[in-house]
Amino acid sequence: MGGGGAVSYTHLARDFGRLLTGIRQVSPQEVVRDAEAAVAAAREARRPAIDALITERVAPLREREAATVHAAPTPAAPTGPASRFTPEVSAAFRRAYVDHFFSPARTASDFASVYYTFVDEQNIVTRELATDSRLLPAMEKFHAELLGVEEDRAAEATPIAHRDGEPMRLYRKMSAAEAAQFLGKAPTAGLNAAMAYNRSDEHRKWFTTSLSHTNVFHNSLSTSEQDVVLEFTLPWRGYWDFALSLIHI
Repeated sequence: MGGGGAVSYTHLARDFGRLLTGIRQVSPQEVVRDAEAAVAAAREARRPAIDALITERVAPLREREAATVHAAPTPAAPTGPASRFTPEVSAAFRRAYVDHFFSPARTASDFASVYYTFVDEQNIVTRELATDSRLLPAMEKFHAELLGVEEDRAAEATPIAHRDGEPMRLYRKMSAAEAAQFLGKAPTAGLNAAMAYNRSDEHRKWFTTSLSHTNVFHNSLSTSEQDVVLEFTLPWRGYWDFALSLIHI
């Protein structure tokens, strides 16, 4: 929530504050649980696209294996990292790469950074096989396809789960000092105190509807390990009426 000047701030803070029905501090455990649930939900949403990619990439291996199965000896059960690709090893290798690619801990997007970090961590195939010059172009193409899946998912609107009678919940990550301005007061009084407390942010307060986003989000005035997350509750319909009114400001 923000305002371009004192008048806008006064009206927005007043209208928004009147809607607030509750403010509470969210425990770090709640944030972690919600982030884990969000990762799991995203994985399930991506599964059809990922399964199709892996099936397409492994199909040529299966065809070659089917053509030579009667002429080749039965391979011994693997006792360590595989030194050759079978359809099963190839699928397992790519699924492990998918998990690594979509890990919340991933900080890079370029193929070399992501892939070689994965190679060092995985134990599915030998390093020699994972870095074979004949494999790298195929894995780089697979990496590009995963980037496409990621971009497609990012472009999709994320619905906000809601059941009749439930309020809208907004979240803000902030310093403990700012949180103290909100807590222990009536919601409207807490908002006014917090807006007055942070004069340097031009009366802006950024909120998110996703608790999991606060796990990676940083407000400009919230940069220490003492940061806390607060949950703000508002009537569902009242919030959307307020949000629509901002379009006309």
